[in-house]
Amino acid sequence: MKHLFLAMCLAVAVAISGCGENGLMEQVEERAKEAVERADNGDEGDAEGEYGIFGSASLPDGFPDDVHIYEGAAITHSSRDGGRMVVALRTGDEATNVLEAYEEKAKADGWELEAEHQMGGVANRSYLKGDRRLVVNINAQEDGTVVNLAISE
Repeated sequence: MKHLFLAMCLAVAVAISGCGENGLMEQVEERAKEAVERADNGDEGDAEGEYGIFGSASLPDGFPDDVHIYEGAAITHSSRDGGRMVVALRTGDEATNVLEAYEEKAKADGWELEAEHQMGGVANRSYLKGDRRLVVNINAQEDGTVVNLAISE
């Protein structure tokens, strides 16, 4: 589980690296390392709680209305660094259904697909809308799907 989480964080970090300064990417990487260290020390409470790696959270202040939050998903992490936001979600739904929903909603909300990449159970989509970028990372898990959203201005 820890290795899968690290791979997910690296995928998000790569996606975020194109979104501006490194501060947000470093924050995601640091939180991933902390969660793995807690798990290595036997503290699984926060590392693998009911809602995923970081426990329950809420959307950051000013989260845009035109970025879809998957229905029924638990928000497991959120952060804001200036004009950049990261939100992590967890759902019990299949990754293919989650990806389809994000593709449909992004198009309906006026986001233009910039790039797409898929490898195994991980799908990445990058969208543009005006001067904003939305990166969607969808990672299939044994018990559902983890979604990472990175929004930058």
